[in-house]
Amino acid sequence: MLIEFKVENFRSIREQQIFSLVAVNSDTSIPENTIRPELPGIRKLRFLKAAALYGANAAGKSNILEALFFLKDFAVRVAFDRAQGIGTGTQPFKLHTDWVQRPSRFEITFSNAGIRYVYGLALTSERVVEEYLDAYPKGQAQYWFRRHYDADSGVMTWSNSDTHFRGTRELMEKTRDNVSFLSVAAFFNTEKLLPVYTWFKEGLQFMALGADSLSDPSTTLTLYQDEKYKSRIVRLLSTADTGIVAMRVNVRPVDNNSNEGRRIISRVAEQENFSSVVKAAVQEIIIECGHRAAEDGFVSLSMPGEESDGTVRYFSLLGPLLQAIEQGRLLIIDELDTSLHPLLVREVLRMAQSEAVNNTGAQLVFTTHNPLLLDLTLLRRDQIWFAEKNSEGATSLYPLTDFKPRKDEALTRGYLVGRYGGIPFIPEGLRP
Repeated sequence: MLIEFKVENFRSIREQQIFSLVAVNSDTSIPENTIRPELPGIRKLRFLKAAALYGANAAGKSNILEALFFLKDFAVRVAFDRAQGIGTGTQPFKLHTDWVQRPSRFEITFSNAGIRYVYGLALTSERVVEEYLDAYPKGQAQYWFRRHYDADSGVMTWSNSDTHFRGTRELMEKTRDNVSFLSVAAFFNTEKLLPVYTWFKEGLQFMALGADSLSDPSTTLTLYQDEKYKSRIVRLLSTADTGIVAMRVNVRPVDNNSNEGRRIISRVAEQENFSSVVKAAVQEIIIECGHRAAEDGFVSLSMPGEESDGTVRYFSLLGPLLQAIEQGRLLIIDELDTSLHPLLVREVLRMAQSEAVNNTGAQLVFTTHNPLLLDLTLLRRDQIWFAEKNSEGATSLYPLTDFKPRKDEALTRGYLVGRYGGIPFIPEGLRP
């Protein structure tokens, strides 16, 4: 479960920005939208099942999600796949020369298996300059490990707790400058760090539904092979008024000599380092969707070819969403509402927050432009966030609660007239 995320000096984010899924305790509205895991030390706090992030185009809302993705990727990247000297891959704020030289900083607070953790990372384009981990198994902070690079002396200093985190000195010496200690420790099966590593690797799930995304249906297809999910997926498609009442998935070998076969194999070869033997065995997955015909029969339409973009994107969403709910994961989606009707998006959010469906503590964080979701019967005030750029191109992130809106306030109208920010400023209209 995500509790809080802090990021500084990454892409359009300059000063530290804080994103929190801690519920406002004084707000008692829509209680099923919150989680109360009773974590040691913070037992009275509730946490949010979902959060929406609004902002104008290029305001930086997607960069908040990108920062989370970067932290996950860096934390779990197999340590020895990244050669010494090739850098870290971070992208500091580039619109001011001073910030280009400063490290990017990330700190995340989360829980896994009933234990709260705080993991921090700071890195330049060349090396990690700080990494730390604290745990709160009994409510009090337990310092586990630290690393700190002194630029003046060129020395990396390591420390660890002899009480809570012993026997890692040899691994610390094996850790390269451009990788996380967490990934090295996981590579060598350091048991105490595996819940932390596992949360990053499996508990954080990302999905893009934007216009330029491929709407990868692979997760949904995988779940569809499981009888437990098959009928649920078809029912979710049918009740969404897609016209689909049945599905069939066929797998066939790709004809290497056909134009389509060569195109598929070429695409696979670009994405994976497959051998020629494996390329020859590439299979094509055909999804056939059954629709009722006027003559009381069925007509089969292929997906994606004959189904709408909205149906394909909705189908692609179902697998990750059901998987997140089943396993209590955090699902992060950029542009949730692309090609999806606002009423369908509303029902997706209702399902994701329903006590009857989501009883695992799963969470959903998404970006959107849809003002119709600004409905206090659907989302609480503390579930709504905005991103805005200032005159220097730096992103600010802030919650709706900063404006102390009334319980009966018309949020959609307030947002569209600019009361909360997060909208484009075009005072004289577009001029070609």
